[in-house]
Amino acid sequence: MFSRKILVITQHEGSAEYQDLLPPVVETYSLENGLEVVKACDGDLLVLDCGTCTSLCLDVLQDIKLVRPDLPVIFVTEASSEEVAIRAFKSGARDYFRKPFDPQEFRKSVRTILHFKCSPLEKLLSNSTIQNEVAVENSRIMDGIPENIQRAICFIEKNLSNELDLEQIAREACTSKFHFCRQFKRHIGMSPVHFVITARIRRAIALLRRKDLPVSVIAIQVGFNDLSEFDKQFKKVTGLTPSTFRKSSAA
Repeated sequence: MFSRKILVITQHEGSAEYQDLLPPVVETYSLENGLEVVKACDGDLLVLDCGTCTSLCLDVLQDIKLVRPDLPVIFVTEASSEEVAIRAFKSGARDYFRKPFDPQEFRKSVRTILHFKCSPLEKLLSNSTIQNEVAVENSRIMDGIPENIQRAICFIEKNLSNELDLEQIAREACTSKFHFCRQFKRHIGMSPVHFVITARIRRAIALLRRKDLPVSVIAIQVGFNDLSEFDKQFKKVTGLTPSTFRKSSAA
């Protein structure tokens, strides 16, 4: 199913749970050895399964992101706590699942993360409108886009949950902020700021289809620390509030 290496750190080393879920490129290690494993192993994705050791895992997550800030982490826990989810995202988790989770949603998350990590210069967002609700994993290759703009788009996608500064994005494109904004709009058809907001709302749309994530947690995950601002931007793009969209998509 996947051609990249997935590391799993869990309470129960040797558990077959993830080998069965994501065969056959999974290596499983104990929680006690988590940080040492990350330092020694070359993985493309880490699944950090806390079980009931939530506080310990949040500390381990912070340590892992200090050592390997480039390594995407999916945080899995048995704790039913909105606070835990928010802390996990603020500590650098790319996604969050509470057990028992939907295997299909979990596989989709893994595919999306690896999609951008494995081919960052080719896997880009579609240039269609937000109303199409095209998921990130189904995005098409955009022909004729300069490599530096592709790098910037990849950087945005990987850091949607973080504060994104225009000057920082321009550095990824190896150009000045002024030149970057002109070049970006010429090739993408919108400003970098508009693109960031659109990308965040598109990711929120996909996450709102999951019933295990509260709207407040989704807002944090897609980069809105203010829930009212998330509501405002979401409604501006889709015409609905996040809560109304979730109810309508479930109907």
